[in-house]
Amino acid sequence: MVNREELRKVVRDATAYTEKKASLPILSTLRFVEDGRVQATNLDIYCEIANPALEGLRGVVPADLIRKAVEALKSETLEIEISEEKWVIKGVRGSVSVPIIGDDELFPEFPSFPTDGNEFSTDTLITAVKYCGNATPSSYDQIPPAVALTPYGVVGTDGYRLHLVQGITSDSQIVAPLHKVIKSLSHAPRINLANDDTFVFLTIGEAIKLALRSYNQFPDISAVMSIFDGDYPEFTVNRNELVNTLKSLIPFSTEKVAPVTLEPIDVNTLKMTLAGSDVTTEFILPITAQQPLEETITINARYFLDAIPPTGDLLTIKYSSEHLILSAGDFKAIIMGMDI
Repeated sequence: MVNREELRKVVRDATAYTEKKASLPILSTLRFVEDGRVQATNLDIYCEIANPALEGLRGVVPADLIRKAVEALKSETLEIEISEEKWVIKGVRGSVSVPIIGDDELFPEFPSFPTDGNEFSTDTLITAVKYCGNATPSSYDQIPPAVALTPYGVVGTDGYRLHLVQGITSDSQIVAPLHKVIKSLSHAPRINLANDDTFVFLTIGEAIKLALRSYNQFPDISAVMSIFDGDYPEFTVNRNELVNTLKSLIPFSTEKVAPVTLEPIDVNTLKMTLAGSDVTTEFILPITAQQPLEETITINARYFLDAIPPTGDLLTIKYSSEHLILSAGDFKAIIMGMDI
């Protein structure tokens, strides 16, 4: 007998790392090992979840089918009969037959996890990865869809913007799609992180291990770092007021890019105008500047909203006609200006 809720949680978490429409059917399966481990992979991320409540289960089974079966059978405990060909999962009021796909030898070999590494606070790492993940590209063109742990901090960039969170650093640069495993990271208060030439390894508490295929290429950000310290006109603004203004402007854009022009009126007033729209949309934002501002800049309002840190009451913004620099504590961002 197996506790249904324990099985349901493991299947749900592991299925996130399978491929539903995989060209290799084995990538849409879960591998159950008799000692209570469950494995899944899409060949970019390898996931292993250990749960003693699942000891005795074995075989490679279709992930989506096993998930549907466990959801459908509402019993507190499930009886699972295992043969060479299938699982028969029995609840109080019904049963579901799930085929076993091939054997263990067909399942991709998992990398070996190192025994050392560095520990990070889960909340701190998740916050940094989420923020920097907002600036990563959706697919691999010239820049990998990944965040980097660097000597400067955690970094995400797509070439048009860069997000940086200081305070979490690595002596060597580590590049991996950490923003794609955030749900798994939240299962323990601390995370152990290690890496080799091929993978970044995450050990999350006692139960979850993730191996993320790492990237060897990432933009050299050393030259960009000097921009943060550049002598540019600056002002401060209330975080919530800026968020609300951008959220009011963006819906009026009919394009994926929402160009917004920042035009200072005086040391206490900034006009924000949505450009390139059929409707002219303007909002006035209260700011505080120490000296008159003259430059204007047009940026993608969606990028601007993504760059606003999750914490802090006041944001400091510096800008030129070429780029906007935003900072609040350990959170910093650069957004390139646009021509319209």
